[in-house]
Amino acid sequence: MASPHKDSLLTFTLFVTRGITALLIFFAVAIVIGASLVAFDMTQGSQALRSEYPGVDLAAFKAHFWLLLPTALIGIGFGIVFFRLLTRIVRSVREGDPFLPINARRLRDMGWLALGFQLIAIPVNLVQTRLDAITGQPSGLDLDLGGFVLALTLFVLARVFARGAAMRDDLEGTV
Repeated sequence: MASPHKDSLLTFTLFVTRGITALLIFFAVAIVIGASLVAFDMTQGSQALRSEYPGVDLAAFKAHFWLLLPTALIGIGFGIVFFRLLTRIVRSVREGDPFLPINARRLRDMGWLALGFQLIAIPVNLVQTRLDAITGQPSGLDLDLGGFVLALTLFVLARVFARGAAMRDDLEGTV
């Protein structure tokens, strides 16, 4: 059996989770910069926007845009924390000691983040559908129940890890 430190799957997973975390941070910064530019256009160039998007209710678009922006940033924040927790769990597996109480807490926290992300997705989808209607784009409500299943799975795994850590502690106490 390969040494836990040289497991290529765990090494690859660490690379991916760190990369996704970096991308999410990049997206958060890009959204803030983009929102600043859009806000400037909305305040300074309303006439240009009106000519570029004739027939679009800019007041309604602005209101929905400002509702969408903070929820998107919150969702990205949830993703950053989720992948940082996952990275720490993978590291503990790589070190050969995954059944720790801290990993049970991490999995539980990841379950709450997954659930929170799904709950945030509901109003985001509603706002996006409304924005599409305002701009004349085809739209449809896009809800995915896979995130709810992921949250439930993470909660169950958290219990498994907590029980595994307790069993290990009991075993160490008897030896």
